[in-house]
Amino acid sequence: MNVLPPSMNTPFPGALDASALRSEASGKSFEQALKKAESSDESEITEACEQFESYFIQMMLKEMRKTSFAPMGREEAIFVDMLDEERAKGAAKSQTFGLADMMAKQLKRQGASGNGKIDN
Repeated sequence: MNVLPPSMNTPFPGALDASALRSEASGKSFEQALKKAESSDESEITEACEQFESYFIQMMLKEMRKTSFAPMGREEAIFVDMLDEERAKGAAKSQTFGLADMMAKQLKRQGASGNGKIDN
């Protein structure tokens, strides 16, 4: 008699939903980053911009991988997704792209002007 739920009967429990769970978690952290960006605290703005840049780089890497002709198994795809996420975080922290820095400067200027509009 099998007493485990169906999702636990696979060799890797939860492996089927891992990608969806990671997407949901990324979405929630991205929403939290957007809320932080509305703050006037410079460190929170910088952190939110770094999270956005990390998310942007991760999506870019994901789209680039779609152009590959090499087939990947489910487990490999999950691993590559996790690896890309960590690479994106590292690139954002090291300011390789500079997107976070530009965004933070703009948001700080926008907050300093007090009108909520982007200054040119």
